[in-house]
Amino acid sequence: MGRVARVEHVLPYKSKDVWSAITTPRVMKEWCLQTNFTLKKNNPFYFRDKSRKKEMLIHCKVVDFEEEKMLSYIWGERTHVPTLVTFKLSETPEGVKLQLEHGGFEGVSGFFASKNFSGVWKKMIKTNLPEAMEKFRYKKIKG
Repeated sequence: MGRVARVEHVLPYKSKDVWSAITTPRVMKEWCLQTNFTLKKNNPFYFRDKSRKKEMLIHCKVVDFEEEKMLSYIWGERTHVPTLVTFKLSETPEGVKLQLEHGGFEGVSGFFASKNFSGVWKKMIKTNLPEAMEKFRYKKIKG
């Protein structure tokens, strides 16, 4: 399995709303990257990264999902070392605990890639996702 980047964060929303935010392309564009994502098993999709000098497409494929509970997809399907991204959602009294694992990083380059992705995913999950959910007016649960 190699190295794994992990992030865990509790969001003050219902599972259906967090699920919507991680599977709806117009919302995903706000907190992650532009995408043509469709929630369908074995469905290929891409993320479009425009943050660098040269635009990059990251080819992915949905591996598995359980509505409002879990989503897994291959990241970099067309690369020589594709990795696996998995989101898990679980209810808590404060909202939804979102656990993200991005695994399959091998060797020395995998060590550095996993460290890089840990930082990127942490910002996306703990900062960008809550901001996107506010922007799209998802309703927070009462504390």
